Amino acid sequence: MNRRTIISKILSIIPMRNHMTSQEARELLQACSPCPQGTCKGSNELKVSYDLQIIIPVYNGEKYIEACLKSVKSQKTEYNVLATIINDGSIDNTAKIIEDVICNQCGNIEFELITQPNKGISGARNTALKALKGNYIMFLDSDDLLVDQAIDKLLNTAYTFDLDIVQGNWYEFNIQNSQHNNISVNALSGYPWGKVYKSILFKNFQFPEGYWFEDTPLSFIIAGMDITYKIIPDTIYAYRINPEGITSISQTSNKCIDSYYITELCLEEFPVFGLKYDDRAYDYFLHQSIMNIKRAYSQPKEIRRALFTLTYTLMEEYFHDMHTQDASLKDIEQCLRQHLFLRFETIVFPN
Repeated sequence: MNRRTIISKILSIIPMRNHMTSQEARELLQACSPCPQGTCKGSNELKVSYDLQIIIPVYNGEKYIEACLKSVKSQKTEYNVLATIINDGSIDNTAKIIEDVICNQCGNIEFELITQPNKGISGARNTALKALKGNYIMFLDSDDLLVDQAIDKLLNTAYTFDLDIVQGNWYEFNIQNSQHNNISVNALSGYPWGKVYKSILFKNFQFPEGYWFEDTPLSFIIAGMDITYKIIPDTIYAYRINPEGITSISQTSNKCIDSYYITELCLEEFPVFGLKYDDRAYDYFLHQSIMNIKRAYSQPKEIRRALFTLTYTLMEEYFHDMHTQDASLKDIEQCLRQHLFLRFETIVFPN
């Protein structure tokens, strides 16, 4: 048994309370990476004239945007589809590639190109959301692909059952374009892509600008609404494993702290969306607490301690008298309730 394992076992037995105040924790995190000032509160206009609007933000995407757009253009569908491409201030050859691909439009899929100064992926998506032109909307990342018949498989189910969200399965592939890993799910994922959403869900919603992990509100806020959904067994999306993406670089950046900040933002803005601090929200919060610390794995211990301190402060503010029924979360809950930082870390980082 190695030294770290022995220490972990001892700490799991001996309670050691956290002694950092919430004010000290806040100041420490602010010094490390200031909290962005974005919001999830939006004001978008419904201008529905298509069955589906596909929102494709792109920034310096010359490597992959052609394949992405061709995967849309090659879809065979009876539905009327608008693909909205937002060129978010690209300074490479992205604009020229887009124009070459979409210049000859055909079939039921139309393309529109919006060019704007760089605002980040949230700002690019929000530009498209300002005018919701599809009865349903879909998000497609510029380095990913739609699988053949993806549109019809999702929309057939959506329209047949009048659903708010329909999600399919996906596969991951590496930079050499070889199929890597098939993913099958039985619950809504936290990713924005691989789904169609009724556009009405986004009438008063926007992605919070300035944050990393900007997708979090989709599963914390949108999925918390009174929605109907279905998961279909078909593989409809191809996700590219990108070593330059935020998922790959986040642990070595101070911006990983945004994972906590955006959790805090979502909880603060629950009332705006008519959401309750209920059992679903509580369990999601506990899962998110684990994720926030994992994303900060490479940060100094005092930064992780600050994250832990503010996390149990949030718990006391929004979920004071609640108890999870999920056995897998009981130990995490206990650590947060009793402010046991070191034990919390041994659970999150067991090895």
